[in-house]
Amino acid sequence: MKVTWLKNSYPLNENDVRQILDSATEDGIKSVITIDSLESEDSGLYTCMVENGFSRDEATRKVQVMEVPNMPTGVT
Repeated sequence: MKVTWLKNSYPLNENDVRQILDSATEDGIKSVITIDSLESEDSGLYTCMVENGFSRDEATRKVQVMEVPNMPTGVT
């Protein structure tokens, strides 16, 4: 079985802040992506695609990173 992660339809690679961990389970493979220090650029459509010799399946989720608003000014 092969697991591929995509972001906005482009292959997603691991780096210093993004880790992909695949582990065997009784049902097959569990794949988890972890992103440390999220930034607004991390927003997008994330797809987990799984393939074997017979078929392919995928699931896509929208991730939206929201920034913390600034403190209000001029409020008394």
